Amino acid sequence: MLGRLSDVLTSAKYSVNSFALDTSTTALEGELLNSEKVSVVSKKGFQIFNPSAPDGIVTPLATALNQNEGVGSSLHSKTWSKAMHEGIQRNNKLYWAYKNSKLLNGWHKFPKTEIGRQLRMVAKMSDSTDCRGADRDIFYIETGSYDHHANLMSGLDREFGRLNEALSAFVSEIKAKGKWDDYTIVVSSEFGRTLTPNSGKGTDHGWSGSSFIIGGQVKGGKILGQYPTDLSSSSPLNVGRGRLIPTIPFESMWNGIIQWFGVKDEKDLNVVLPNRKSFTNLYTETELYFDRQDTNINCEGYGDIVSCIPADPDSLTDDGWDHSYYFDDDDYGPSDQNKGVSVEHVDDKKSNPSILVTVIMVTLCSFLLVVGAFIYDGRTGKISKLHASLAIWWCRAREEKWTTVDENVSFEVVENKRGNIRIIPHVD
Repeated sequence: MLGRLSDVLTSAKYSVNSFALDTSTTALEGELLNSEKVSVVSKKGFQIFNPSAPDGIVTPLATALNQNEGVGSSLHSKTWSKAMHEGIQRNNKLYWAYKNSKLLNGWHKFPKTEIGRQLRMVAKMSDSTDCRGADRDIFYIETGSYDHHANLMSGLDREFGRLNEALSAFVSEIKAKGKWDDYTIVVSSEFGRTLTPNSGKGTDHGWSGSSFIIGGQVKGGKILGQYPTDLSSSSPLNVGRGRLIPTIPFESMWNGIIQWFGVKDEKDLNVVLPNRKSFTNLYTETELYFDRQDTNINCEGYGDIVSCIPADPDSLTDDGWDHSYYFDDDDYGPSDQNKGVSVEHVDDKKSNPSILVTVIMVTLCSFLLVVGAFIYDGRTGKISKLHASLAIWWCRAREEKWTTVDENVSFEVVENKRGNIRIIPHVD
């Protein structure tokens, strides 16, 4: 559905960027060849092509070896080369867009959870719409751990807490940027749950479920749809084990959302939601959103695109890539202040809990190494022999003979049951 939405908006001359946050792009894939390619964003953000080659050799060689056309080039090779060139160029653009984006509240406001990192990535990319030339952005996030076939109460309490923390940080950041009215967040599941529990204190796959939308222009504080009046096994909506038939369709809320997103024509609405005509209880934009002034509703053309790549050529290597950025952690890099990260974040690095973990690990490894050495020496005597050899060398270095013992130095020769000899120096 999101891919068809992108196709329709692209055909209407919108510039649409779609991003899958560390997940599959299937939900975002459209059918039009002229639609912008879907980008996959990893947990670390965007990285430059071949970042481990600071001399800038690999990129021009890869470009030369993958020319768009050549004598005898097959359709496969042409398609491959074209995709590679476009991929490198697009990644370069998105890399700089991400690097030059800011978090006004600081990265540390986002929880260190999967959903927290994903929403932090969305918050950063929201700052680069101008340099990407985007009129519309679609961000797709998946988060698991909700399939509670066991221990539903504790598991759901944990996941709701994580979701709430991440959403709170995201909303706070977007509001600080003054863009909250431009966002709609849709939270939904691919299937509901049974109302009756199983033997593991959990629930199984159902049918009906709940979704919610939030945003600056959303008319919030409402529950849409009709709550079932009968939850018993004799309810006409109950098909067994508390699996209830939905009373409103998936298309109901999305109808108003895609209208708000810019799809107004009835024909286009039917393209995005092919089953839309099968239902009458569809919510409209005016039912879901407050009135607003949207300068992009009738947008024609793509407008002027501001480059995401810095204009200063001295900051780039010969192949057009700033390889030095690769080894800088995006959260802790030296350019954090330039990216809008608070000074408090930079200071917090000194008390990073990972330092304590490192010290503990080094101490533990040292202890295990010493214990292992004692056990090994007890079995072989090789470490003691090495120590004796060093002691003899030390004595010889002082111009003392092996058979002559200084009045203050004596040696004890010890032979164990295995025939290993230990020479132990003593100082009286």
